[in-house]
Amino acid sequence: MLSSILWTHVLSFLDDKALINVFYTSKGMRMMIKKQICRWKEIQIGIGMAKWIQKNVEIVIQVHVQEMQNQTIRRSVDMRVPPRVQSVWIERGTIESEESRHGVVGSFYVAPNQRLIHVEFDCSKSVPRPMALHTINLARTLYTTLSLMVCGKEIRRHLYHKQIGDLEAINIADKYAWTQAGGVMRYDVANRDKTCQLKLGLPAHLDGMVDCYYIDMVACTLHKHELFPVQYYNLDVSPMSTNIHLEFCNLTQDKCFVRKSIPCEFNLEIPQSNSMPPNQENPETRTGIENFEIARFKSTFQPILHDIAFLSTPGRIAMTIRHSGKDYYHAVMFHNGTRSSPSNNLTLEAFWVPGVLEYSMFPDTLDRRLLKGTFSCELAADGALISLVVLAQHLSIARLQRYAARISSYCRKEV
Repeated sequence: MLSSILWTHVLSFLDDKALINVFYTSKGMRMMIKKQICRWKEIQIGIGMAKWIQKNVEIVIQVHVQEMQNQTIRRSVDMRVPPRVQSVWIERGTIESEESRHGVVGSFYVAPNQRLIHVEFDCSKSVPRPMALHTINLARTLYTTLSLMVCGKEIRRHLYHKQIGDLEAINIADKYAWTQAGGVMRYDVANRDKTCQLKLGLPAHLDGMVDCYYIDMVACTLHKHELFPVQYYNLDVSPMSTNIHLEFCNLTQDKCFVRKSIPCEFNLEIPQSNSMPPNQENPETRTGIENFEIARFKSTFQPILHDIAFLSTPGRIAMTIRHSGKDYYHAVMFHNGTRSSPSNNLTLEAFWVPGVLEYSMFPDTLDRRLLKGTFSCELAADGALISLVVLAQHLSIARLQRYAARISSYCRKEV
């Protein structure tokens, strides 16, 4: 009996009539041909997906301008009390000459059942070369934004800004661990969940003390749902059962070790608002603290993860949280491998970004705060999942409208 590889070459040279005759030869031949046809369809879908991504996905790099202005805030109804003066940064738009667009480089394949998509953008050959900068000169600030676009629509944005940005330098220990695990890029800057990473170069006329670098490469790891948005639903206040679909892959993304669907219980913890009682003489002085809601997902089943040795090295996790066909979250995150706990079990932790809270304290200003998300699981030595806990900060639409704020997220979009 010929091997499957040889049969593939033989069948590729047959015409329609000869293929039909072979199909009716035996049951084994029919099963083999059906399996090969399904494989061919999967290859066609994967190649078509990759070509669609190369054609429609691009990254836009821009330089934004901020100017400092002094705002006066009244402290009392008594006119003899001088107002408080506060300096704020006003957004003045972008510098058109510094904008650059870059398409996906390299050839890759996207399997139909694959949720992780890794794309890279080569910026080293652009003229002028794009720069990652955050400089302050007296009352003016320049900072860089990276916008990932699909068919001309922005699906995520990253800022290189010390106060309101989400891109920061990677420490040496993580660089070394990723290199040992097979990472091919020289990672310099990344966001919190490490799904957007930059390879930087130092301009010849500047030194390392100036926060201004060339952007040579940009690598983004996406969830497939980001490219094809699905309808997301608001989180229910009452407890309910959900399913968390997980994929564990290595850094090079050439192998997916485990795909598991784990039943979980969902709870939304709604804290009480700590508002201070208003002052009858001066109601403008009323202040308060608004706490985040906490979405908690905890496993209710203990499946077995076979061959957990692969989790000892850094890798990637693709997560989708669903309930009755409704999607609530999807996320991609990097992890640094498992660690031993005092109980001789293995723990795996990772951070992800449920969204970015954007608001304005003054007109034409921008304030951003990253919502925190954690992923933690504990495994026994035989691979049994002891516990899985996923936490995410959350704010309901009603509370956002109260402060004219919004959530910008590439993990979920509420309807």
